[in-house]
Amino acid sequence: MNIDSKRPTPGTWFQFPGDEAKLCLRLLTGFRVRQIERETQTISYTYNSGTRFEDVVIDHEGRQARVWDETIVDWSGIADEAGKPLPCDRASKTLLMSQSVAFSNFYLDRMVELGRALAAEEAEEEKNSSASPSGSEPNRPAKPVAR
Repeated sequence: MNIDSKRPTPGTWFQFPGDEAKLCLRLLTGFRVRQIERETQTISYTYNSGTRFEDVVIDHEGRQARVWDETIVDWSGIADEAGKPLPCDRASKTLLMSQSVAFSNFYLDRMVELGRALAAEEAEEEKNSSASPSGSEPNRPAKPVAR
């Protein structure tokens, strides 16, 4: 498997059904998810009678906006009610994910599809590597799932 450590995972393009609009999405690594979790929470400690209490405050809206910003890579053919193309920025992503049921459902369905495709690919690689006598079969690069 060839990995470019300087670039995030590339996205996969999905076509909206019955429309020319397209959405490019990517999965986040577990490491990146944990980074976002740490960056969107504040931990404070209080002491009472020698016992330490941990207070965790999570910025749920900020966390969700960060995930959407990183998983939605790009789009084309998406416009506002006046027909003006929407920029693919954090504000537009948050607006569409929070206000458009059709957009958010499409996003969620495609993210599940990407996750299943990755799981199937990993299972296939595991099956193939356990079938080779020394486990030396080379890994293949991930294949994007197009819809």
